[in-house]
Amino acid sequence: MMIRQATAADLAAITDIHRATTGEPDPVDRPAWFAAHAASDRYGVWVVIEHGQVQGYGAVGAYTLANQPTTAATISYAVAPAVQGRGWGGELLAFLVDWGTKMGFTHLMGQTMTANLASNHLLTQAGFVKWGQSPDLMPTTPRPTSMSYYAKVLK
Repeated sequence: MMIRQATAADLAAITDIHRATTGEPDPVDRPAWFAAHAASDRYGVWVVIEHGQVQGYGAVGAYTLANQPTTAATISYAVAPAVQGRGWGGELLAFLVDWGTKMGFTHLMGQTMTANLASNHLLTQAGFVKWGQSPDLMPTTPRPTSMSYYAKVLK
């Protein structure tokens, strides 16, 4: 397993991993998402590679409030179901925290479906603190789900 910077050629695999881990269609315009993350040297997208195949991804992007820049960044990550349980999610999250620290962010913000106990546990293990939870606002199937919001202080 290795982590490398993502390219536009990785976007189909990233979309597939998102769908596989959430069970929902990917509502994100991935080319625009990728371009926004590549717009600054402080942000980026990385992929987890095993045997030449993308098996996960992580991203650090802008975190804004009322469309204003902040000293924080947002993170997102996912590992393909076929390789979950190998510790790669923790390694990927550690990579994102290390990147955020090197880039001088004061906080990293993350969110996960509340029902995703493994992701909630992973964030907590990595030192993220749960800052809140939405009600069941996401119209997922078979029933709506809530989101849990986390932050990690870096400075």
